Amino acid sequence: MNKRELVCYNTDASRMIGKAENVYFPKSKEEVSSIVRNSALDIVPRGAGTNFMGGTIPNNSIVIDLGKMNKVTEFNPIKKTVHVEAGITINELNEKLNSVGFEFPIYNSYKLFSTIGGLIALNLSGERSMKYGNVRDWIEEIEFVNGKGEISKTSKADMMDICSMEGITGVITEATIKIIPLIKRTASIFQSDNIEEIFDMFRKLKSEKEVVMLMLIPPSVSEWLGFKKKYNLIIEFDTNRGKIYGEEYLKLKKDLKLIIKSIFAKYYIVMKI
Repeated sequence: MNKRELVCYNTDASRMIGKAENVYFPKSKEEVSSIVRNSALDIVPRGAGTNFMGGTIPNNSIVIDLGKMNKVTEFNPIKKTVHVEAGITINELNEKLNSVGFEFPIYNSYKLFSTIGGLIALNLSGERSMKYGNVRDWIEEIEFVNGKGEISKTSKADMMDICSMEGITGVITEATIKIIPLIKRTASIFQSDNIEEIFDMFRKLKSEKEVVMLMLIPPSVSEWLGFKKKYNLIIEFDTNRGKIYGEEYLKLKKDLKLIIKSIFAKYYIVMKI
């Protein structure tokens, strides 16, 4: 890569600035292993670079961009698992799974860009955590390359040696994760000018098993969605309890996705070349 291209890897969504000495784009765990074994510099694994804490900022380091490792290598509908490479985004994964009637339910605002390796490295929970918990709860096995360049696997017993460690104990290359049959969800919207009324409703709903996501949209953003200029609490259900369903529900999700996309658009050129 030339110096101009390297600049893109000097930062992430945190907008802190570091310095990348070189960037590699491996296509397999064997290539990752070779890079680690032959590197004398610090190594920074990178997915989409969407984190806001500077976790992928290089310090005169080598950056390993896992974006080309984005395949689903095994799909087991009986065991309800998939084996995936670390660079696949949650959006890409769910597009593939939805086409065969399954889904990976850990959903977060950055799913247009976020990779499965990044989610595992951070042990993210997502917006449906009330029902589905953290990414860790959905992992069967992680494959990674340790500091010696050895390709290793971790079982559930030592999962936390890799999951949530932000790449400092190894470069995540592949993972086996659990999936579920695709659910037809519904939603409702609770509107109010009073933020305390919104909080009261939030506290009431968060203990209900049918509720999988609560998203608060402030008045200024609500106007973008065509809602009344009020606080809008988006409530997502895993059942048909919601008043918004079918095409209307899909439109709501699309509108929310567009807002997230617009927020991250100014970062995206920096995050991915």
